[in-house]
Amino acid sequence: MKTGFFRMLVAFAAAIFVCGVIGRAQTVTGTVTGIVTDTTGAVIPGAQVVVHNLDTGVSSSAKTDSAGVYRIAYLPIGRYTETITAQGFGEKSVPE
Repeated sequence: MKTGFFRMLVAFAAAIFVCGVIGRAQTVTGTVTGIVTDTTGAVIPGAQVVVHNLDTGVSSSAKTDSAGVYRIAYLPIGRYTETITAQGFGEKSVPE
C-alpha cells in the first residue's frame, strides 16, 4: 500500500514539474541581442541600437556596453527593422 502511494506521489510531482516547465516556455514576446563591431571586428561601445516594429510603429532602443553587447527585451512578436548608429561611423539598418 505504501509503495502505491509513493509511486502516485512521485508521478504527481513529476506532472507538476513538467507542467511548470511547459507553462514557462509559452511567451508572446521576444528579445534581440547582439554585438556591434566595425569592419575589423573591433567592438563598438556606446552604439545606439533601435528596433522598430513595422506592425505597430513602436520603437525600442538600447546602447551597447563596453563589450559592444546590447539586449532589447520584451518585444511583441512582429516584423522589425534594426538601426545601429555610433559616433564616427555611418548608420546601418537591418534589413536594408
